[in-house]
Amino acid sequence: MKTEPWIEDCDPLKPYYGKLSNQEYTNISKIFTLWINHHNHIDPSVIHKNKKLNLLDYSNKYNGKCSQDLYQLLCESLKQTDGYLYWLPINSIKNKNTFSAYSPAMIAKTPIKTRYLDYASRSFLQMQNGGYAIIESNLNFIALVADGYYMQVALDPSFMNDQFQKYLDSWNEIENNLDETTAQWLSQAYYVDMNDVRDGLLLLEMDENSLEKYTYSLKDMKKVVIHALSESVSNYWPELALNWLQKKPEYLDSDVLYWIENLIKDKNKYSQKVRHLAIKIRKDFLEISALKRI
Repeated sequence: MKTEPWIEDCDPLKPYYGKLSNQEYTNISKIFTLWINHHNHIDPSVIHKNKKLNLLDYSNKYNGKCSQDLYQLLCESLKQTDGYLYWLPINSIKNKNTFSAYSPAMIAKTPIKTRYLDYASRSFLQMQNGGYAIIESNLNFIALVADGYYMQVALDPSFMNDQFQKYLDSWNEIENNLDETTAQWLSQAYYVDMNDVRDGLLLLEMDENSLEKYTYSLKDMKKVVIHALSESVSNYWPELALNWLQKKPEYLDSDVLYWIENLIKDKNKYSQKVRHLAIKIRKDFLEISALKRI
């Protein structure tokens, strides 16, 4: 174990190390292992299971104040909360936490302020493996930053608004913003069990007679429906998903409704036909939900 003085005087994060209680260290270690571990992205299945939104931002070298516009927006959105940020180096080896090899642990605890992203980018923490994780103390967001390339964020949906929408759509621009190799392995951070999703998309195209030949779970098909509803390149898959939901309303819940409402809001990407269908499905769902509460 590397002990002091491993923290150099010139390290911008020096004042923020050694601030964790034993309980904080235990909790943050568990969260890091679940969400990050040795990956260069956050596992999309973990994001889905924990009901977070999967956002992506590309590094902006032209923003002199903050190289990640999304991080700046997060700080603005959370500035009135009582949270802190924990900064940890990403691992290169599974289940071998880089931060635990140092004493005090290489975990910085800071207020939620824009300037700390720049501090982290110039720190010894970043130099370990070229990136770092950010964990908000109330788990409103967990982020992974590949410094100079991108920032992936698992965001609590209660903070979602129109300003964050572009970071949901950023997944469609991976190949335009990153080199081929980086784009290829980052695509793993978007698709949940992609083979199953692709198979499921084929089910959306089948008629009732053909569909009876296949066995599928409610959980898996909800995943497929959400994937289809989030497709913004064309209207084809969203329309199929909406038609499916009309025939099988048991697949409609609050998670699916969230994506339907996103579709309704976006007048530029979806046709009037698709949006009207989405509005009708939402109306029917809300009316049925209201009757159940009586």
